Amino acid sequence: MPTAEAYRGLVERLQVEARESPRRYKLKLALLAALGFAVLGSVLGLAFGLPIALVAYLLGTDAELQPQAFFALVVPLAFGVSVLHALWVRIEAPAGYRLRPDDAPALQTEVERLRLAIGAPALEGIVIDAELNAAAANVPRVLGLFGHRHYLVLGLPLMQLLDRAELASVIAHEFGHFGASHGRFSGWIYRLRASWCRLLGGLAARNFWTARIFTAFFDWYAPYFNAYSFVLARSNEYQADAAAVHAEGAEAAASALIRVELATQRLDKDFWPRVRARSRAQPRPPVQVYGDMADALRHDGQRDVSRLLATSRADSDLEDTHPTLPQRLAAMGAAPLLRDGVHVAAAQEMLGDLAPMLEQRLNDEWRRQAEADWSAEYSAAMAQRARLEALEGRLSLTSAEAVEHARLVDELRPDFDAMPLYLK
Repeated sequence: MPTAEAYRGLVERLQVEARESPRRYKLKLALLAALGFAVLGSVLGLAFGLPIALVAYLLGTDAELQPQAFFALVVPLAFGVSVLHALWVRIEAPAGYRLRPDDAPALQTEVERLRLAIGAPALEGIVIDAELNAAAANVPRVLGLFGHRHYLVLGLPLMQLLDRAELASVIAHEFGHFGASHGRFSGWIYRLRASWCRLLGGLAARNFWTARIFTAFFDWYAPYFNAYSFVLARSNEYQADAAAVHAEGAEAAASALIRVELATQRLDKDFWPRVRARSRAQPRPPVQVYGDMADALRHDGQRDVSRLLATSRADSDLEDTHPTLPQRLAAMGAAPLLRDGVHVAAAQEMLGDLAPMLEQRLNDEWRRQAEADWSAEYSAAMAQRARLEALEGRLSLTSAEAVEHARLVDELRPDFDAMPLYLK
């Protein structure tokens, strides 16, 4: 697809077509999906079909194997093996802590209850990771496309943010992507969309020349398939939200959406910038960053919700299959309110003694990953720290030095409110 404008125009036309002629839209999408399989099948069929046909001919005629026949046998066979090697992209299971059968029985019982209620397939496992998110992860078995293992991925920060009913609505939403709520065709397209994306990423990482053949095809094919499947994927999000409402009610589903949106903004705009700023003042990364995060996410109020809705976009863009928060709340028929009552985190209720172990595990992993960049940032700020120390050792400052002092305090001491220093 040549430009972003062309992609947007195609998606907008397909949205109209899907409303006015859903059968024609689904037929086009099915044919486009079949094209991808046809290209893979044709190349593999040609590569292995020629040697098989030649061997069958030689066996049937008792002809001697001439050097040119041997060449005709080996070259396409070698090409076919190379193609298979290029396509044999191993898709790993989601990263994180995979629950053992005896871990968190309250969580596993609740997950199984919701799975049966939604009609989702059996899980290969439940994985806890470091994200403020949840995911229905389909891991393809063969060639990155055929057969799937299903994982439910839950972020520990998400479980520390939401209460039990809110978390259940999120899990039901993810199971809505797995289960029967989309219908077989929609579910197949949903999984295929993710599988093509993973396969393309895997091929891009390969150096085989045969991988580059497929990459060239998918560079053309993927934007069209993404555009055609986008409309269905957007519809799937509404259907998954409906599954959440069916399982736990509109109040819990809406409250979960709002809480996650507020927390995401708080992390992006306040928490992580403050953590990064500390690298200029302290030599080592903090040891309890996920504990600090959990504390930072416990402060929501209805006033925050009003501000959130006032700044939310009315229309969603065409890069994200998720509708906007106002669109999702309207489709649920839910009021934009947080749940009342005492808020007990789902992690506390459903993980039990496993919660502190997982938090420490995430702290240690984050600290290891952050160590090198943190040390480099601390070293780079050495001159700033020396300058701040020099300014604070003076009895009086000029106007320019006072502004410089306020700026350095703001940059090097993120937990200190430097605004009064600017106003002096």
